[in-house]
Amino acid sequence: MQAQNSHKNLNQAELLRKYIGVWKAEVGKDTTNWFEFAAYGENALTGNFKMKVKDKIIFQNKQLWGYDSKANKIIGVELERDSGMMILYICGFVSENVLEGVAIRNITHPEIVSEKFYEEFKSPDMYIQNFTENNQKISITFKRIK
Repeated sequence: MQAQNSHKNLNQAELLRKYIGVWKAEVGKDTTNWFEFAAYGENALTGNFKMKVKDKIIFQNKQLWGYDSKANKIIGVELERDSGMMILYICGFVSENVLEGVAIRNITHPEIVSEKFYEEFKSPDMYIQNFTENNQKISITFKRIK
């Protein structure tokens, strides 16, 4: 992540609200990712994620995201439905349109960062999610549908 001072003057809670809505991404033949985020107070979001193949849900999780004013960070956690695995995210907007962060897949060892990611809003209704999975860089374009 960029230096902490690079985003101290940005209103992280306000920028987090950019995600409110329903988002869709076509990620492969017959495969679609869906995010749905709703406001939870002024500084937080609740979310649902689903991956569908031919209209059958093959993966889903619940998410909570909030701006921690003491840390000046956005903290997220997701709980996978079938495995019960939890992933912790620590991130922040480094500009009006770019969010950078890290994912911690083993929360019993928070010092081990599993992946770095960044998301860039290209417009109010489109953002690109970039991350590395299995040593492969992946970009997914989400478009707001509601």
